[in-house]
Amino acid sequence: MKHLLVIGLLLLLSCLFSAEIKDGQLYLEVFILNGQQINVSTPGNIIISEIGSPVSRNYQGNITLQLVSKDTEVMWGLINRTEVIVPDSVSIYADENIKEKFIWKDGKLAVQYEKLTFEDKYFPSQEAAEKYAAETGYSLNQIKSIPIQNAGLKVKNGNGVEHFYQLPVSMICHDTTVFDQSKGDYTGTFIVKAIQGKLSLSNLLDIENYAAGVVPNEIGNLAPKEALKTQAVAARTHAVSLLLMNRHINDGYDLCNSTHCQVHKGNFLREPQIDKAVLDTKNIVMFYDDKIADAVYHSNCGGKTETNQNAWSGKPLPYLQGVACYPELDSIDLSIERNAVNWINQIPGLDGMSSWEKRSELWDKTISRSTLEMNSGVRNPRMVTILRRGTSGRILRMKINGSTEEIISGEFKIRQVFGGLPSSFFYFTNGAGTGTGIYSLADNISVKGKGFGHGVGLCQVGALQRARNGWTWDEILEYYYPGITLRTDWLDINAMHLNGRDPE
Repeated sequence: MKHLLVIGLLLLLSCLFSAEIKDGQLYLEVFILNGQQINVSTPGNIIISEIGSPVSRNYQGNITLQLVSKDTEVMWGLINRTEVIVPDSVSIYADENIKEKFIWKDGKLAVQYEKLTFEDKYFPSQEAAEKYAAETGYSLNQIKSIPIQNAGLKVKNGNGVEHFYQLPVSMICHDTTVFDQSKGDYTGTFIVKAIQGKLSLSNLLDIENYAAGVVPNEIGNLAPKEALKTQAVAARTHAVSLLLMNRHINDGYDLCNSTHCQVHKGNFLREPQIDKAVLDTKNIVMFYDDKIADAVYHSNCGGKTETNQNAWSGKPLPYLQGVACYPELDSIDLSIERNAVNWINQIPGLDGMSSWEKRSELWDKTISRSTLEMNSGVRNPRMVTILRRGTSGRILRMKINGSTEEIISGEFKIRQVFGGLPSSFFYFTNGAGTGTGIYSLADNISVKGKGFGHGVGLCQVGALQRARNGWTWDEILEYYYPGITLRTDWLDINAMHLNGRDPE
């Protein structure tokens, strides 16, 4: 019973400072990094406070954070029942097992609160919990890590003075702050938790500041102003659609800072033109049929964008069915091998492009037969047959023959099999059969291709070109996401946070 009470307290604390709606704005926790120890470097003050207690201290300059509770033990449990609750009817001090989940309700983003009931059985490892789940019919999604003992934090300042806190804590840094080797600089409020035996550091910020941290790291800080606005709306919309996926619901934060969600590095590369682009498009997101659009984007389509069902399977979305970046491609079918090869060999116009745009336009790579053998699992690979290309010309399915054979499906998997290619829009330059889709493989396999990324949704290079040619941000978005509408009323501003407070 004692352990259950401790578990409840920790689950309760892990909910604090997660997503909330206040002042008509959505606030998120964005992951920065984790580890047993985190070094914090700043020229200014740092305020560290225990969440849920009056303990607070002010530090000047660099400090080190370290997870110190030796008796901290990570256990794993199984959720056997989830009950939706009304937040103002439950006191967080009385009810222990509550989590937040993003939902789409009445055409708006809302936060749903759920009470969790656990199976009365716990496991020392994730593998043990998965084995039990497989034997008893539980879903892997029902497995959750649970720390048995409260975790402690040791904070050491530059003079070697140490203080101890109970996690989680909030940390406020008003000046530019760097954490270990993370490629970014940050200011504002941060949350430090113990997740699966490590410190987890996240940034608590509103969605507009989040978008301002994404834009320069996704499309570049020197992009034309209309391209910056385009990226701001796409980033904001994509963030909302990612929240609805709840992909980090058990990780202790809302969004990560990598390409798995969107690249976010705080204030890195953030300049006045970035802030203006975000402000000029404040709160604007894309809708389709009263739902938030899945505003995926990529670096360079290579000529045409791909359909969502080709890239990831699933239900076709009308606004993600592929468009041509170049007018001449309206009448060219890139799913035909000969057409794909001919287009790849077209020399692109590179005037006005940045260095990264040029690199994504046309590229080549060589991979050894032995590496392909290791990556594909095909012994002594000798031949490749292209079985299917998509709307964008990206290879979606191929067969590799040798002493054995394998069929490789999915554009991302194909890229990985050939050594991490920028895209799967390529052909083999030193194999017989160019134009037929059947290629013999040399000892050193050479490929030539176009594009960078999955090819679905907004093409960032295409957006940059159109912005340079006088297109406005809304024209660019409506071209790459046909049929979408632009709206600002996407947030349930009447929602309450877990503690039952009205939005301030």
